[in-house]
Amino acid sequence: GLVRYLGVQNSLPLLLAALQCLNDSDFVKLVKAATSLYVRHTLIGNQNPLEIETVFYNSARELRAQKTSKVSSSKALQAAKAHLTAISPTDSLVKEKFVDLQLSRSEATWVMAQIANARQSKTKEVGMDRANVEHIFPQNAGSAWPNRKALETFIWHVGNLTILGKRLNSKAQNKSFTDKCSEHYSKSELKITKDLLQTTIWDEVAIRKRAKDLAELALQIWK
Repeated sequence: GLVRYLGVQNSLPLLLAALQCLNDSDFVKLVKAATSLYVRHTLIGNQNPLEIETVFYNSARELRAQKTSKVSSSKALQAAKAHLTAISPTDSLVKEKFVDLQLSRSEATWVMAQIANARQSKTKEVGMDRANVEHIFPQNAGSAWPNRKALETFIWHVGNLTILGKRLNSKAQNKSFTDKCSEHYSKSELKITKDLLQTTIWDEVAIRKRAKDLAELALQIWK
């Protein structure tokens, strides 16, 4: 996710250092911490990306220094994570910024899959190979959307995105919100999509409200 979908190439020195200096369990913990920091700090928080590049570099250097000192993997992990947590934005800032979050296609695929899984049971999680991003207000809206001019800037807004199976996704396409709910969203096994059935009108207010609701899940995922 960090490299393939979010494109965080400057995390590679840290990931390589962690691979060399930590045991498998601590490596996973370090990658999760780095991913959470990037999502909170840069993707959502829109903070200075140079800060996170510097922190990734310093954490990698810390790991190598700890390995040279022959400390345990767990102690090396904690030392590296201390650099990461130092610049992590507050929960209040993350929630504030999340309401205006716009995503690229690859970011949307990964982020929405993580959020969808946070709403799912562990036995029905969606894999990245099945994560089809659905634009609730569609990319090519027609007459079924009389408010389309007002919603054009929200196409890639986090509140306007969900995950839908490929078959349902292809059928939903540019239908009205009412038709999408009754004919497609109601048939989805994903709670994040079924939640949309509680909404009757899809407009800017609904999009921003949904983004605010999803922000609470985001805080649970990326602590």
